[in-house]
Amino acid sequence: MATRQHLERNKESYIFKKLDGKQIIQNLALSVRQPFADQIMQGTKKIEYRNMLTRIRGTVYIYASKTPKLEAYEKMKVEPGTFPVGVLVGTVENR
Repeated sequence: MATRQHLERNKESYIFKKLDGKQIIQNLALSVRQPFADQIMQGTKKIEYRNMLTRIRGTVYIYASKTPKLEAYEKMKVEPGTFPVGVLVGTVENR
């Protein structure tokens, strides 16, 4: 559970919603194609470039999208289907 101080420092990394009159917190997820999602989780891919800038900081879920990047599998010399798709694969701290 996040502390109030943590939420104040990192409030841009959360979505605040109301459910039955109570405020709930949802973390954000970044959808990344495999095998890049696995590389992020292993720590071999440290930078993810996007078209739009983000001010999101704090804990972010990594979601392995259902559409893999087949050319990247060939470069890694790994068979497609080696890594899971369509699931959350972990969390990272975005600084």
